[in-house]
Amino acid sequence: MGLRRNALNKVEVNRELVQYWVKDGVKRKLPKERLFAHLNIESNLREPFQRLSNTSLRLNSLKTIRDIQTFLVNEATELSGGERVMLILEKESSEAYIADSILPRGEDASAVLASIKDYLAQTRLTRTVQLILPDEKKSAKKKKSGFSSGLGGSRIIAPLIAQSQLLGYLYADMDALYGTFDNVDRNMLGMLANHGAAALDNVGLLEGLEQKVEERTTQLQERVVELQIINSIQQGLAAELDFQTIVDLVGDKLREVFDISNMGDMGIRWYDEKTNLIHSLYEYEHGKRLVVEPLPPLPNGIFEAHQKTRQPIVFNSFADYQKYNATLIADTDLSKSFVSVPIVSKDRVVGTVSLENFERENAYGESELRLLTTIAASLGTALENARLFDETQRLLKITEERAAELAIINSVQRGLASKLDMQAIYELVGDKLCDVFDSQDLDIRLLNPQSGLVDFVYIREHGKRIQVDPAAFIGVSKRVIESQQPLIVNENMMQFSQESGLIVIPGTDMEKSLMAVPITAGNKAIGLVYIGNYEKEHAFGESELRLLQTVTNAMSVALENARLFDEIQRRERENIALLDISRDISSTLETSTVLEGIATHAKNVLNGELSGLFLPEEQGQMFRAIAAVGDEAENLKDETINLGEGILGNIAKNKIGEIINNVNNDSRAIQIAGTGINLDEHLLAVPLLANDELVGLMAVWRNGKNKEFLENELHFLNGLARQAVIAVQNAKLFDEAQEARAIAEHANQAKSAFLATMSHELRTPLNAIIGFTRIVRKKADDVLEDKQKDNLDKVLSSAEHLLGLINTVLDIAKIEAGKMDVVASNFSINALVDQCFNTAQPLVKSTVKFEKQNDITLPLIYSDQNKIKQIILNLLSNAAKFTHQGEIKISLTHADSIFKIDVSDTGIGMNAEALSKIFEEFQQADSSTTRKYGGTGLGLSISRNLAHLLGGDLTVVSEVDQGSTFTLTLPIQFADKKSASSSDIQIDSAPQK
Repeated sequence: MGLRRNALNKVEVNRELVQYWVKDGVKRKLPKERLFAHLNIESNLREPFQRLSNTSLRLNSLKTIRDIQTFLVNEATELSGGERVMLILEKESSEAYIADSILPRGEDASAVLASIKDYLAQTRLTRTVQLILPDEKKSAKKKKSGFSSGLGGSRIIAPLIAQSQLLGYLYADMDALYGTFDNVDRNMLGMLANHGAAALDNVGLLEGLEQKVEERTTQLQERVVELQIINSIQQGLAAELDFQTIVDLVGDKLREVFDISNMGDMGIRWYDEKTNLIHSLYEYEHGKRLVVEPLPPLPNGIFEAHQKTRQPIVFNSFADYQKYNATLIADTDLSKSFVSVPIVSKDRVVGTVSLENFERENAYGESELRLLTTIAASLGTALENARLFDETQRLLKITEERAAELAIINSVQRGLASKLDMQAIYELVGDKLCDVFDSQDLDIRLLNPQSGLVDFVYIREHGKRIQVDPAAFIGVSKRVIESQQPLIVNENMMQFSQESGLIVIPGTDMEKSLMAVPITAGNKAIGLVYIGNYEKEHAFGESELRLLQTVTNAMSVALENARLFDEIQRRERENIALLDISRDISSTLETSTVLEGIATHAKNVLNGELSGLFLPEEQGQMFRAIAAVGDEAENLKDETINLGEGILGNIAKNKIGEIINNVNNDSRAIQIAGTGINLDEHLLAVPLLANDELVGLMAVWRNGKNKEFLENELHFLNGLARQAVIAVQNAKLFDEAQEARAIAEHANQAKSAFLATMSHELRTPLNAIIGFTRIVRKKADDVLEDKQKDNLDKVLSSAEHLLGLINTVLDIAKIEAGKMDVVASNFSINALVDQCFNTAQPLVKSTVKFEKQNDITLPLIYSDQNKIKQIILNLLSNAAKFTHQGEIKISLTHADSIFKIDVSDTGIGMNAEALSKIFEEFQQADSSTTRKYGGTGLGLSISRNLAHLLGGDLTVVSEVDQGSTFTLTLPIQFADKKSASSSDIQIDSAPQK
């Protein structure tokens, strides 16, 4: 990886090419993967560590400080591929200076040093290797421009520490254009810095080294031994990426180095932050390997002290143990000396390495502590790499498994998306699961809510499809459906079958492993998918269960969609049937036709073989099929149902609909003559009820396995039954209405004939009385007294009034009898209005203003002049009667082929209740018991009927104490006669007042 990065950022031509490529790629909007394809480098984690394993030996071969400095910079550059690499040393005054560096052409090392002072200060404080990645905000700006430049990017600052003294730093950075440092780079530079610090210390980097040669000879020899040990350990670590193997390697080497025999103890422990437990990965006491259960860190104990200080802890006597609340592991002894060093990774304490001595106090000095600290640092790096490697492998495996699962799931879901038939869904999922799990034994089971048994909608045994009869709801089926939880049994199948009541389905064998997942609909389990393995135990694990659950969930959704689709189709068929029946009921009152249609719809919608509709006879004690549809319809029509006998007779008696899904096993069943016996016969029957009165029966028969009737089908048949009741009642009401209408028409005709006859008979003597009275009154002027003449006037007035009443009654009788004829002719409506105006003038009170307004543009009217005159005079008479002051006005207008006559007044007016009844016979505006105004209340009724007879209408608007306006609307030409010539316009006289 370092060589690749060096090739990109050290060769000037390559640098320019990379910069140009990225800038140009941004302009062309290349995808990120292609734009930075040069950064996709496959790395081998073992190579850099193998190279580092020889670093100490090569450093030891260098004799001068300058050679070591140059070597460290070159080695750091080769390992990391850093764009800028510097060796920075510190004087006693903590003033930093650059000992050696490799920088891009034209850059100033002092400027780089000045820009990283804050990072050096942080490293001086923590004394740990720092990996600094690009700032997100700056990265966003760089991404926007397409490439980075300057000192931005990732950095590594590794401290050089020798004998607990900070000597300086090994620094490397790199623009994001050429890559980004990671933890591997950090760990490599950290280890190189450790080696470099030791080398610088060995050759006399510190002042006065020459004066301490003799004192340090022994120390150097010890350091050589330590380095050899460390080198040996690191060579072993570089070759291993297995977590526990690394722990065992370090543990065994430490026991060998420190000569830990029966009198020594050591341990390597790892902290799990998620569980807050310390795991003893390598534990020895008195030469024996111990197995220790994970324990949480003790409050204020050794591990918490390591977390706070990241420093080693040394106990040189029994008294030191009490300072850290130290306790003994069960079945172990208390040592006389103890040293514990933290294992640090990514600035976190992830574990400890400890040594104990049971023979003497003060057993551990600086050299032991230094060696153990160095090994712990290397161990932390190696363990972290191993952990990351294991995690990567684990995630890779999970990713591969999930990818395979998703491919299977997508395949299943694509197939399910095209299926809306339930059995097709079972077949697709069953076949697919057999392929995925390479299983020869799989079944899909559903709990039948009607029978209470388990139906096998798909079953494969030893690779062959078989048919199995419904089974009892027990064993695995009962356990999985009731608990709604998946089940895996990987061993001891015989014991499990005895404990759970598992039975072997006839025609199948006992499995060695099984897995079952519930099929759900809403919040309820309706079945399960069952996979068995007859060859081996422990055939199913978490991944298999997860895949089966996912596929089963997808199937559950598809089944629910199919069920909803079937439900929608069913309801659509039912609604269409109900709509057709409603239309039949509205279009005909023939009972047999409507009931035949209802029976047909019942059979078709419910997929029955036979349907029938029965009506009562003999006062409801017997029923006969008035409508029957199906294979045995004629035999059904010939049969009679007695109340209380058989299934239908009992339903009629109890007035409650029933579902009988096994007719042959029902003790009430009576075979219909001429019909055969079906082994799987199902019956759905409901009573026809009208206000709890039984008016009939309705039944549908269906044959075959798994064709039982359901509750929703009973609801539908009840709906058809209600329609049938409506049809029966409509027919009954129609017959009654026809009979009542005939009676009423006969009575009305008799009444009209009677009135017409009586009116005619009464008019003859009454006309005689009026005639003789007029003669007597005319000759009595000089003979009779004034009082007698007044009496004759009263007789004459009463007789004329009675004649008017008789004429009114005769008009009503003619209108009701349809014998009122229209005598149409051409006439001037303006002249007629003038005539009526003059006739009504004497009736108007002196306090009332009487006006008329003609329409001189009106042509001649073709209509019945006398009837229009009768209407107008009636309206003017009423206006004069009910108006005491104000005005009365008659006005004439026309538009197109219609003319209007308005008679308005400022009289007493009418309220809303009076308006609603004013045109009814014998109704008046003044309807109180102390009436001030006379009249029969027939005038307006006759006037409106006459208006209708002439092809028009009479309407009114009124308000109490504000007056009324009556409007007569008539066609200019009655009965489509040709209009009079436009030249026949009558010039009326000027309006009179």
